[in-house]
Amino acid sequence: MSRSSNAKQLAVVQKRLVKFIDRDVPAARQMATNAALAEIKTIVVKRVSADVGAKQKIIRPRVHVDRARGGKKPRAARLHFYNRGIPLILLNPKEVGGGISASGFLVPEGFIADGSKGFGQYQKGGGYASTRLKKKHVLHRTGRDRYPLKVSVVNIKGIVGKAVPEIVASNMPAIFLKKYNAAIKRKASFK
Repeated sequence: MSRSSNAKQLAVVQKRLVKFIDRDVPAARQMATNAALAEIKTIVVKRVSADVGAKQKIIRPRVHVDRARGGKKPRAARLHFYNRGIPLILLNPKEVGGGISASGFLVPEGFIADGSKGFGQYQKGGGYASTRLKKKHVLHRTGRDRYPLKVSVVNIKGIVGKAVPEIVASNMPAIFLKKYNAAIKRKASFK
């Protein structure tokens, strides 16, 4: 082999290494982050649904992953959890003596109302039509006025606030490392 062919081969390898460092490593990191957060989402849904006593299909739409993006406007990956209360009607409520019970939560003097009777969650200035129930709900009284009714919900903010950071801190490093190694091996194949 001549020196010129060795120099050409060396130039090709150097060019590929520069591409690997500049483009493939960040791309592998983004792929691994996105895949790891998707797996974390599954773990979070399972844990919160077990703690609340709700089905996973009720919790799943409340968890969202914003994927990491590269390019001219890079964006970090984020895990969002919309922790608005879950209506008690979704937890299969039952009438018990003195109220309504669902998944271990008791609403004293609560009742199940369908929207046909005109019960609604009254808001001052909201008007009757905007506050009328559209479907069945568990309601409870909040005062002695004409319609001092409120839809009963399970507050999941405390459960989510405790569970999500704990799950991310304990599972993310191992999952990310596994996904990153797979992505970097896929990107490392010299073509």
